Amino acid sequence: MSGRPILVDVWVCIPLQVEAALMYDAVHTVVNAIRQLQRARPGPTRLRVANLSCDDLRAWSHGSSLYNFINMASISSFVGSQ
Repeated sequence: MSGRPILVDVWVCIPLQVEAALMYDAVHTVVNAIRQLQRARPGPTRLRVANLSCDDLRAWSHGSSLYNFINMASISSFVGSQ
């Protein structure tokens, strides 16, 4: 990946590493998916975070829903619209 400039704003063009732009977009996508997942839950209940191990067979109860919200994401990002 190169360090060529990416247009950040209509008025400003700053050098931004492609990796940094992709990371920003990824975090933005996950945050929006978590917000959508929270809004989709009925009532005032909150999402519960659980300590899980990669070696354990247990899965987070909201994992598949979060995965679906991430896959349905449509964002306008640093590296283009998806």
